[in-house]
Amino acid sequence: MNIRMNNRTRQWLQQQGGVATIDPFVFPGLIKNKRILIDHDVTLEEPVNKEEYHQIDVDGIVIYVNHKLHVKNNAQLSVGGRAPFEQLQVTGFKRFFTKNA
Repeated sequence: MNIRMNNRTRQWLQQQGGVATIDPFVFPGLIKNKRILIDHDVTLEEPVNKEEYHQIDVDGIVIYVNHKLHVKNNAQLSVGGRAPFEQLQVTGFKRFFTKNA
């Protein structure tokens, strides 16, 4: 799994503790075909159950990616916005559908 980030993002993540966790995110509500769209969510802490994640070291930053997520070609982490409103953005993961439980 290839994950990229620029220097600004790497430095920002180091200031935040040097850890990022990327998980599936279920949008509230249904789509026409009665399925729920899954996207991704990123947090700045280690996961509770590390067995459910790929652990990737990128330039000294530890990134945990949930096994359910799949990368298109390359994933990219980037920080957007200006302090104190900076946000970590993630691109390059496939969106997928799941049956409504």
